[in-house]
Amino acid sequence: MGSSVITSLSLSFKQVPPTAVPAFLDYVLSSTGVSPSTLFESLIKELSFRAEKFPSDDCNHIASLVAGICHLLKSFGFGTEDNHNALQLFVWRVFVPLMKMVRAYDLGMLNKVNLPPPAVY
Repeated sequence: MGSSVITSLSLSFKQVPPTAVPAFLDYVLSSTGVSPSTLFESLIKELSFRAEKFPSDDCNHIASLVAGICHLLKSFGFGTEDNHNALQLFVWRVFVPLMKMVRAYDLGMLNKVNLPPPAVY
């Protein structure tokens, strides 16, 4: 996926509330022909957890990115036994770093994201 498309998508996530992300992503997938796996990998790469503390105005942006990744996990079977690597990538590149960043007073951000239910193997 071109970097200009990812940059544009990332900027859009700053404006799209987490609850609207599933519909937004479905539209992007249907109108661009981008594969869900390519979009999933691009969103994972887009998240940057280098800083211990992030500005509060980035809270919705991060929540929207995580909501997008979770939507792709739920909708396209990335969390199934057949694609264990995607779920592992989500846990280690998104969930664990996010939990390290989020303090007790930031739990409201986690409540904005619908995490996928655990897969039963």
